[in-house]
Amino acid sequence: MTLDTSSAPFYASRVATILLAGVDLFFRGKLEAVLPGHRFVTADSVETPDLVICDIARIDPDDVVETYPDVPILGFTNRSARSRRSFPRTRCRTSGSRS
Repeated sequence: MTLDTSSAPFYASRVATILLAGVDLFFRGKLEAVLPGHRFVTADSVETPDLVICDIARIDPDDVVETYPDVPILGFTNRSARSRRSFPRTRCRTSGSRS
């Protein structure tokens, strides 16, 4: 019994382009292992991302929001960096508005 894949699309599910901003190599490797098949790019890429993941301890989150206003953004940091830089604990943005 063989599986005929000639009529199947190349990707069985949608592949996301995920832009990583300020993310270190170790964390990028973890993301690639957890999300196989998705495309990871850096800020040097010309592709429009479907999602931006950024380390707000390494970059300015306001710059990311201004650069990618219509793209969902996931920001993270460790506790010590958050307390040093005094970023808000969460940032919510819906339909282009920030609160």
